[in-house]
Amino acid sequence: MTYLGGPFGATVGYDQWNPTIGTGNGTVKKASVAGSYTYGPAKIMGGYRWGQQKNAADVLIQRDDFYWIGANYQVTPAVGLTLEYNYDNIKSLFGDTHVANPWQVAFIATYSFSKRTDVYLSTAYAKNAGLTMESLATTYATSLSLGQSYALANGQSSMFGAAIGIRHKF
Repeated sequence: MTYLGGPFGATVGYDQWNPTIGTGNGTVKKASVAGSYTYGPAKIMGGYRWGQQKNAADVLIQRDDFYWIGANYQVTPAVGLTLEYNYDNIKSLFGDTHVANPWQVAFIATYSFSKRTDVYLSTAYAKNAGLTMESLATTYATSLSLGQSYALANGQSSMFGAAIGIRHKF
């Protein structure tokens, strides 16, 4: 559910997924709230997401609280900047209640040549997880099986990534 009124925006969401895990079914539940406020060329946003994953025997796999805050600033009509911080407070992961909590900072800069073409610089630094907060129970396994993981290498606790590119929208 989303509300947008003037400079203020708010959303509330709930998602339940019952995937097949091995030979049985599990349950992944997530509930979230978020808000944003726009003032001139700046927009600040933040939110919270509660998460729980159980296996087919109703045994807890993961329970976490995920928080995020970010800001967009349109410096000029052609230049936009975004800064974001994410933090995942892991309450339990396979019964371990002392897991190092992952966090990530991301920065994106764009320069628009036109309404359809821009160049961008995207950077991120993650601690206790790979980029995009991968390395947790479900995300890590799923991304590895799809062959597109940013999971940490053995013995590492942080990761930095950067990308530059050009985008044309059709």
